[in-house]
Amino acid sequence: MTTFLNKTKVFLGVDIGGTKIRWALCGEGRVLYGDTSVTHKGKEALWGSIQALFIEAGRVVKARGWEFFPQVGIATPGKLIGPSRHIISRGSARNLESFETEFDNLDMAVFLGPIFPKKWVVKIENDAIAQMKGGLTQLKEGAVPGKWGYVGPGTGLGGGFATVQAHGDIEVYTDGHIYDIALQNSQGRWQSAEDLISGRAFFEKTGVLAQDAPLDHPYILEMAGYLEQLLEKLFEGHIQKISADNNWSEPECARVKGTTHFLMGGSLGSNTPFSAMFLKKIETRFRLFSVPNRETAPFLGMYNVDAYPSSSYA
Repeated sequence: MTTFLNKTKVFLGVDIGGTKIRWALCGEGRVLYGDTSVTHKGKEALWGSIQALFIEAGRVVKARGWEFFPQVGIATPGKLIGPSRHIISRGSARNLESFETEFDNLDMAVFLGPIFPKKWVVKIENDAIAQMKGGLTQLKEGAVPGKWGYVGPGTGLGGGFATVQAHGDIEVYTDGHIYDIALQNSQGRWQSAEDLISGRAFFEKTGVLAQDAPLDHPYILEMAGYLEQLLEKLFEGHIQKISADNNWSEPECARVKGTTHFLMGGSLGSNTPFSAMFLKKIETRFRLFSVPNRETAPFLGMYNVDAYPSSSYA
């Protein structure tokens, strides 16, 4: 337990999603408190939401007699580039935009940093990578050593790849982004994986929210087929992006090749009925696992908090 003058020190973690923003106070080896708010599109709205949750987190910390550790971990959609890996690559954060290009080349640490005290460290992590690392830790012995992939269909489509070492360490590799991998749709045309396997894709194609659809809905079955196509391409190492500028290098493709264990996350992939359908429809050579606790996994990925906290979200 981290204490200072008999006060529990807590880390603030923020997980920015396409529809929700989750935040948590982490200390004593677990998530001590958490809450959610709605994600509103655009930079101004996002800044206001993060500012509001920081004020609320401060109220909680004060009321409970805790004290902030001077660091915030923020998990965000988008391909992170630059020396610090804080800058959102062009076109990779569409689910946050109120207009196209709004988040292109935005340094998230510089953008959100002024919300927090000057001496605080602002740690930026890709949301899918944070979810993957936390989910693998939650699996405990189930996360067998070897290559793992993460596929997170939610509002968009998150991805990540890692090697689990024999002693449990997790080594992340490639930029992890699978949203723009080219797949063939039912008409034989090439589309990005995110335009076929995501909550946004489901709604655009059916006019129905995925969580409200029956499990025998035709597009759920079609989506399972696209997911299998994606896993096949990853397994074979034959990975082409919609934009050739974003293609992985040959060494990256070779490293992903042969991956058979996949962790399913996101609001659809970790939803038990959906994941059960995917398991039923996809070839048995792939081993699919759901993230055990999607709400706390990102914070486990950013901070070393317990996989199964005793306290739950407010």
